[in-house]
Amino acid sequence: MQPYFFPYAGYFQLMQAVDRFYLYDDARYIKRGWVNRNRILVDGAPLWFTLPVAAASQNRNINEHSIVRDRRFCKLPATLAHAYGRSPHYAQVRRLLAPLFERAESNLAAFLRQTLSAVAGYLGIGTPVGLTSEIPLADGPRGQERILEYCRAVGAAEYVNPNGGRDLYDREAFERRGVRLHFLQHELPAYPQFGGAFVPGLSIIDVLMFNDRASAAAMVKRFSLT
Repeated sequence: MQPYFFPYAGYFQLMQAVDRFYLYDDARYIKRGWVNRNRILVDGAPLWFTLPVAAASQNRNINEHSIVRDRRFCKLPATLAHAYGRSPHYAQVRRLLAPLFERAESNLAAFLRQTLSAVAGYLGIGTPVGLTSEIPLADGPRGQERILEYCRAVGAAEYVNPNGGRDLYDREAFERRGVRLHFLQHELPAYPQFGGAFVPGLSIIDVLMFNDRASAAAMVKRFSLT
């Protein structure tokens, strides 16, 4: 999976479902995607929560980009305080996130790896998080063939993909290469937010702000593989 900025709970279900999780950090960066932004709840409506990136370009890989630690970056914790200061678990989540924003890491992929690992650990997910750029693989095809080459290189016998990728991958092609392909079906329940209509699909930050640690950990275990 490409590394995303505090992605929704389904991303962590995928981490929960596997023995090893690799961030596709040498994929091309996509502007206005999920790599450096996600949505949080502000005054009852979803709002983009964006990590500033220097000279963002779709001609370079994700791991070739850097974070801009400017005024916009420094305001991110304050944005969360404004959005969730009255939520039941704000103080606990603030303690989790504060060190991540204070660290000196400037590489975008490395920063995202840190944030994903920290949240996964908080949720009790012990899956190791690697980077595809660390897998010794020559430049070559992308898409399904690239995934199969990664599986071969790390000795994977099974590969799990979100359910939305059914049109991208051919189960028989995986089986011919000795890899069993699974698709993860999310089960993401609604939960109380600030009393209004439930807004689904927000960043994992929203889940953590309104659910205690045990409840959030149980939520990311609610999935099935097909």
